[in-house]
Amino acid sequence: MIKDLPKGFVNNMTKLLGEDANNFFDAMDRPAIKAMTVDYNKIPLAEFETKYKDMISDHVDGIDNGYYYSGKIGDTLVHHAGVVYSQDASAMFPVEALCINNHDVVLDVCSAPGGKSVQILEKLNNTGLLVANEYVCSRAKILYENLTRFGYRNYAITNNLPKAFDTKVEVFDKILVDAPCSGEGMFRKSNIDTYSWNEANVKACAVRQLEILHSVSGCLKLGGRLVYSTCTYNEIENEGVVVEFLRSHPDYILIDLPDNVRANTSRGVVIDDKCDTTKCGRRYPHIHIGEGQFVACMMRVGDNVRDEVEWDSDDYVLLRDREVAKIQGKLRDVTHIPNRLVRKGINIFCLPDVDMDYTGLNVLSMGVLLGQDTGKDFSISHNYYRAYCYTFDRKVDLDDAKASIYLTGNVVTVDAPSGVCAVTYNHLPLGGGKVVGETLKNYYPKELRKIYT
Repeated sequence: MIKDLPKGFVNNMTKLLGEDANNFFDAMDRPAIKAMTVDYNKIPLAEFETKYKDMISDHVDGIDNGYYYSGKIGDTLVHHAGVVYSQDASAMFPVEALCINNHDVVLDVCSAPGGKSVQILEKLNNTGLLVANEYVCSRAKILYENLTRFGYRNYAITNNLPKAFDTKVEVFDKILVDAPCSGEGMFRKSNIDTYSWNEANVKACAVRQLEILHSVSGCLKLGGRLVYSTCTYNEIENEGVVVEFLRSHPDYILIDLPDNVRANTSRGVVIDDKCDTTKCGRRYPHIHIGEGQFVACMMRVGDNVRDEVEWDSDDYVLLRDREVAKIQGKLRDVTHIPNRLVRKGINIFCLPDVDMDYTGLNVLSMGVLLGQDTGKDFSISHNYYRAYCYTFDRKVDLDDAKASIYLTGNVVTVDAPSGVCAVTYNHLPLGGGKVVGETLKNYYPKELRKIYT
């Protein structure tokens, strides 16, 4: 593969790794190994490892819920049920470095396609709040599709440049900046990236990465963690950006990585005697199973003194009690909806438990879309069936065979009470439907349906 790599990149890696460079280039010729995370909140570890033992090969060292796997998971029932997410093993470590606790308020600045946001939501377990931001509209749509599949309730999706957050002062407990980069760590998986690589782009990426960090630096609560990561190798975009950021932000310090991350990463490169960037972590394909990754953890020093915020938004209108009661009346004997609802046009959303001031932000989705209220009728959304399955008066649980039929969009024969219901597989939410006689009318969205052979 070395013959296909840019000469400048080969020279840089040879200088960086020295005698170990040949091992690195040899690893670049070996195939990538697929990995995934599993949400143990939805399926116990022992049950998952027993039922899917033919699919998984080994644990990802340092990641409690990470596995290497073979085959395709995209069309599996466990994938449609929002239990697993395919993600490179090395890419799992930045979220581990955040040390997320229940009830944390977290910002994922560059979220799409959503793997790290899913990891964050797995760790929050429907507590706290995740604000998942993506400034490219087309990628924000992919982010929305991925997050809604998992049925979480405690997140918002925003579509903004990072600088839009510079007015949000001390809002977040944890911030992840998984920054757009030159992508050197992905060359093995996607050779086309090598064609656009050049030294000028590396430097341009570093400028952009530093701008992102500057934009969100004031958002972090005192005592909070800011994790900066890339999927590239060069010092300019990695340690260089960290050093430059710390020089201009004396309220931040570089801290050691958590033990599980430290034990599974190589030490960072020293480029400045005044900054111990060996505290950073690097993953190389010839040392670790996975692609290239850099991760650094910084803390904003001091004690948090910020008061709690009240919910506010430019676009979403908080519904009054009588308006909520009216919607509840329309859905009587179907589902018990939450009391905190907001409206954007005809769309009604269930707010997360944590309040957030969204003023000035372009919010694509806030909490969970309950459905569309046209005045006469109310149409429940697929997202609500997934996230609030437990609130439905009627639930229909399907076995493997019937769940596979349901996911194709076809009708299923069931023995259940008539009426609108949540549809589950092994008690994991799949979607919605309506039982008429012995037939389950299928509400699974057409764009999500799969053909099983």
